[in-house]
Amino acid sequence: MLLLTASFCIMMAASAAAADPAVASGARSHTVQKGETLYAIARRYDVSVEALMSLNGIADAGKLFVGMKLTIPGDPGAVPGLLEYVVKKGDTLYGIAKAHGVAVADIVKASGMTTTTIKIGQTLRIPATSTAASVASPSSPVPASVAPASGTAAGAKPAAATGQSWPVAGAVSYLQGKLKGVSISAESASAITAVRSGTVISAGPFRGFGLVAYVQAGDGMIYVYGGAAALSVKLGDSVRKGSLIGKLSSDGDASAYFFVFDGADTIDPASAPRD
Repeated sequence: MLLLTASFCIMMAASAAAADPAVASGARSHTVQKGETLYAIARRYDVSVEALMSLNGIADAGKLFVGMKLTIPGDPGAVPGLLEYVVKKGDTLYGIAKAHGVAVADIVKASGMTTTTIKIGQTLRIPATSTAASVASPSSPVPASVAPASGTAAGAKPAAATGQSWPVAGAVSYLQGKLKGVSISAESASAITAVRSGTVISAGPFRGFGLVAYVQAGDGMIYVYGGAAALSVKLGDSVRKGSLIGKLSSDGDASAYFFVFDGADTIDPASAPRD
């Protein structure tokens, strides 16, 4: 019921902004984070609390919830059709795109970015509408609760590899944490290859996991290849099974990381579809 109410509020706020030409032409958007108050948000954007409440149909300033999307009164210098978003600690480009209902590629293009790497304090431009399909993926594909490890993690069990192909040849072990994923201990400089065809929707560094590539298959499932020291793919590339994704480090022990997302949930990588 709470989720339904939150979704309804977000849709109503978006509809109100679209209905007002003055707002739509220069509005900004802000997604409420844990611990934030309407007063603090108003100060951050140099607007009044009353203006925020009126624009977003808020009757009680104390009734904010995490994830609620607020429309910020427009800036006369803003670019028409674009929202501005300031990156905060813990944000991922996936999560920002999903919260605004657009594709990662739309934000990258509108913001003039050359990579999908973002940093705290960076201002992103987000299209008010998107012609591209949005990427249904988790806001934090590899959370801190999944601890990367070289070789077999403590308490981890070997992954069943019968009849399956893996991104790199080596000893496969499950990682500990909330998400299902594997660590593959391999020889240094080993090649990481795609296990399924798809399109690269992100490629770059991810804290604790080296360079990571995210490949979305035709059915929407996302295959995450991590641990690379160098990547051979970039955003927008099409790959086939066996295509080179990147290579592991040539220094000492090397491990690749492999996750598969079906919507917002991970599935056992051993049972994920291959081509």
